[in-house]
Amino acid sequence: MTHAPYIDAHCHHASVDAETRTVRSFYAQTAYFQQEITGFCSFGIHPWHAGDISVQEGRRFLEEKLQFDGCIAVGEVGLDRLRGPNLEIQQEVLRMQLEFAEERNLPVILHNVRCSSEFLHLRGEYGRTPWLMHGFQGAVELAQQFIEKDVHLSIGPALLERKSRFQELLQHIPLEKILFESDDTRQSVRLLYAQASILLGIEEKKLREKLAGTFYIVFGVQP
Repeated sequence: MTHAPYIDAHCHHASVDAETRTVRSFYAQTAYFQQEITGFCSFGIHPWHAGDISVQEGRRFLEEKLQFDGCIAVGEVGLDRLRGPNLEIQQEVLRMQLEFAEERNLPVILHNVRCSSEFLHLRGEYGRTPWLMHGFQGAVELAQQFIEKDVHLSIGPALLERKSRFQELLQHIPLEKILFESDDTRQSVRLLYAQASILLGIEEKKLREKLAGTFYIVFGVQP
């Protein structure tokens, strides 16, 4: 590969693009086998399912799945005020996973629905490993609060929407704090790079190089 790859920092589908490096997200409690997983991946107890298992069982699932060579992060984990069990249960499971990630020096990919204040507080307790807030769609002011807490932001296909707030947001976030993702869509992350390149007035090649460096900072491996 002559250029830095495209980075898809959080996705749920395997990529067929040889120029794209993905971090594919799996549920830790689901029976996946190592031979089914190629490339980079992450495992976590999603907040929607935090009430389905005990904390002890969830930790056992993580210990089992995070032995995979390609597993480079804990995630997708987090808090959701609109779906899943009550926040007390979600926080208990989340704290277990944040502690687990810090014990193993692994980054965390976070799911956040209307729980930003909780995450900003938790970051004060769990600040030793990188955090990546996936599918970020907040305002500039919230983005700046997360950046001040050394949280990276992953932006998804919403960037492609007409009159997207990200047209302003990208102007206020340091490039070293941004990654792009396809999440659960089949959208090519290349389209996000192309759009960001236009909005930022930067060559796509240079954007790829910059984000490859950010990927290394967050995940600790070369893409």
